[in-house]
Amino acid sequence: MDWRRLAVFIAINIVVSVAATLITLSIWESSRQPASAPLATPIAEAQSTPAPQATPIATSLPTDVPAPTFTPTPPGPFLYTIQPGDTLGSLALEFDVALEELLAANGLTEDAILSVGQQITIPVPGVPEDASSPAATPEATSAPALVVIREIEASGSLEGEAVIFTNLGDMINLTGWTLSNGSGKRYTFPTVTLFAGAELKLHTRTGANTPSNLYWEQSEAVWGKPGTIAYLRDASGVLVAQYRVP
Repeated sequence: MDWRRLAVFIAINIVVSVAATLITLSIWESSRQPASAPLATPIAEAQSTPAPQATPIATSLPTDVPAPTFTPTPPGPFLYTIQPGDTLGSLALEFDVALEELLAANGLTEDAILSVGQQITIPVPGVPEDASSPAATPEATSAPALVVIREIEASGSLEGEAVIFTNLGDMINLTGWTLSNGSGKRYTFPTVTLFAGAELKLHTRTGANTPSNLYWEQSEAVWGKPGTIAYLRDASGVLVAQYRVP
């Protein structure tokens, strides 16, 4: 074996030895490191502390303060201005005053004619109930009568004279109602019903009653004098309508 081949052989052995040594050291170094890096410990998030809520201070109204009281207006006479459509009967009904008291307080008679704008004395005003008193149970009331005297035809003629009534409201029973002329003549209605929108004639002369025609059985005309006023009252005496003979 010559020296040249020997040198090559030695060099190869050295390279192999070095490589084996490096590999061995690498494996040994790897075995010393942990299998996996430790996980980082998470930092707990700081929880926000809610701001303390203000505690409301309980308040109460003083209990020793007396409740206000209301004193109703004492009843007494007062002036009223006549409005269109007002009659002595309607005012007596509205203010719950007897018709006789209303007439006496103003020095009027039943046949007095009221003028719009005229002032009259109401002897006892309709004072509302005290608001502090317990509410009374309302009583059922019927609608006001809307019967009017539309006309007195052929006034002064016994044969043709008749008072014509018109019902502008609901059906109504006229039994016990009266019609007077302010001079002592008074007619009392028999059992008769006046339907809504219907008309009824009261003839002065003698005749046989029908549902739409009544007869007073007078021997002379009742409405012949101009200015005579017809007064229609219900069964309780409340004035419902009036009519002046032209």
